[in-house]
Amino acid sequence: MKNKVSLQRHGFGWFLALLLGCCLVVGFCSLQAFGASTSTKTLKKETDLTATVGETGGFALDSDYDETVTSTGDGQYTHTEYVLKSVTSKNSSVVRVSDLTYEVLAPGSSELVVTYTKMVYITDSENGTISDATNPTSEDVTFTVTMTTSYDMSDVTLSSSAVTIYATDYDSDADGVGTITLQNTPYTMSDDDGITELSVFSSNDTMSVTSSLRDNVITFNCTTPGTTTLTITVNGKSFNVTLTMAKLTLVNTKLMAKGKTATLKVKMVTDSAGTTTYLDNSKITWSSSKSSVATVSSSGKIKAKKCGNTVIYACVGNVRLGCALSVATAKKVKAIKKAVKIGDTCTYSQARRMRANYYDCSSLVWRAYKSAGITVVSKKTAPVAATIAKWLIQTKKHKCYTFSYSDVQKMVYNAGDLGFKTGAKNGRYKGIYHVEMFIGYTYQGYADGSAVLSPRWANRDSTWYHTSIICR
Repeated sequence: MKNKVSLQRHGFGWFLALLLGCCLVVGFCSLQAFGASTSTKTLKKETDLTATVGETGGFALDSDYDETVTSTGDGQYTHTEYVLKSVTSKNSSVVRVSDLTYEVLAPGSSELVVTYTKMVYITDSENGTISDATNPTSEDVTFTVTMTTSYDMSDVTLSSSAVTIYATDYDSDADGVGTITLQNTPYTMSDDDGITELSVFSSNDTMSVTSSLRDNVITFNCTTPGTTTLTITVNGKSFNVTLTMAKLTLVNTKLMAKGKTATLKVKMVTDSAGTTTYLDNSKITWSSSKSSVATVSSSGKIKAKKCGNTVIYACVGNVRLGCALSVATAKKVKAIKKAVKIGDTCTYSQARRMRANYYDCSSLVWRAYKSAGITVVSKKTAPVAATIAKWLIQTKKHKCYTFSYSDVQKMVYNAGDLGFKTGAKNGRYKGIYHVEMFIGYTYQGYADGSAVLSPRWANRDSTWYHTSIICR
């Protein structure tokens, strides 16, 4: 916008002095009111500006607008001067401007409308002033620039430049999860706050890494073993972090004889080739859920103290591994191993149940216990399942339970107990038609503050829950 005005010599001199004086006084007062720094943004057409949230300062025209003096060739000189007149912000919620000073209130952008006065006058001397001028003229010129604002990230750092995360086979929420913290942030950052931008790039394309940012904490998730360099960019500032993902495994079931010792080790895979090493015990916290049954040392050494059940935990970082341990007498351990061997190597046949290399459910139990020197009903031949149950309950007064999933989770049953299936109309004791040897538990994970367990049978998989009663 141009508005040409012809001014008389003396009147224009007073006008210029008054204009400059007002601009300087008002601008200074505004900076003081803002408590601003002395930073100054130079203004030039088609040249945009950047600033940080909380920044304050003033404006000045670029050096391109410095006074120029040119000779007219006839002993006179043309002077051109520029005076910044006003700056207004079109988005005062982002940038507030008052009397040629600014304050950045929020990230974003705002167009600034800049108006300056261009004055042209002629004097008889190169060093002449406007008071010596003949017929000075002025015009107001306006242009627009954009000020883009953001938070100052210069002091932001990460809590670490390397992160190791762990995963297990249990599919828990903690698997493959790691965190790193942003420090010295200008505000509390979250990727859903509408003002924070987060991106994470993995240099290893075989390792897919997802991420999120909540309250200055960046959470990573990766379940592929390996090492990668992550380029983390937050609001334009980038960091490099070395991420290692290790897949951990621990034997999930174990049977021990009372008084014996054994050592557990956590296996670790840290590459796509599946190379296995053992995790150093200094990174593991070992514990036993029932130390009266078995204890475990800081090196993973177990001591079986009495018959019963416990879970041996190995905690690494934020993941938990477990081994369901059953402790039994040496004779029962021997019987259990024999039962498993019969089921694995012999052929099921009720007709040939007492012949070598054949078995049925009750002859398996009978032979297994016989190998350990324990008689079940008879020393000569294997009774049917119903007879074994009647003998345990009525003759031996053994303790019996109604089999349930909840009692499996409580580890109520002991290795070597016998489970019976009832309900047949066969005229036998309680309608029993099947027997299985219970041999322990399998650790399947951790949820709601306790282990998740499944039963183990000598001749059935862990999904078999068809036992009605179980006797010790």
